[in-house]
Amino acid sequence: MDHGWGIFAVIGVGLALLVRVIFSLRGNKRWESEVSADFDAALMRMHIHSYKFLVDRTVAPGYETSEAVYRILLDQDGRYFLYMLVEGTTGLMTPISKERALLAAKTNGYKSES
Repeated sequence: MDHGWGIFAVIGVGLALLVRVIFSLRGNKRWESEVSADFDAALMRMHIHSYKFLVDRTVAPGYETSEAVYRILLDQDGRYFLYMLVEGTTGLMTPISKERALLAAKTNGYKSES
């Protein structure tokens, strides 16, 4: 009789974990969609039509991590921008100098194409 309850317990725990994973994936998809919409709105406000990422670091929300997005980009006019989004806020896009952008990019492993 104990063996039968053990099987039910294993199946129950397995189903609970599966449900948790499904809801977590759905939440991450929603978060990614919200971040993308916020980033696109920031691009429009700054009149950026095309760009190249020098840094693109994204940390999705999790049980032990806070959500964060850190991006440095170069736009079609040769201007550099920093985009940051942290948990519970809307993203901030601000112009930065070329020197700052390249230093931050270098610190984050970017290799220039020169």
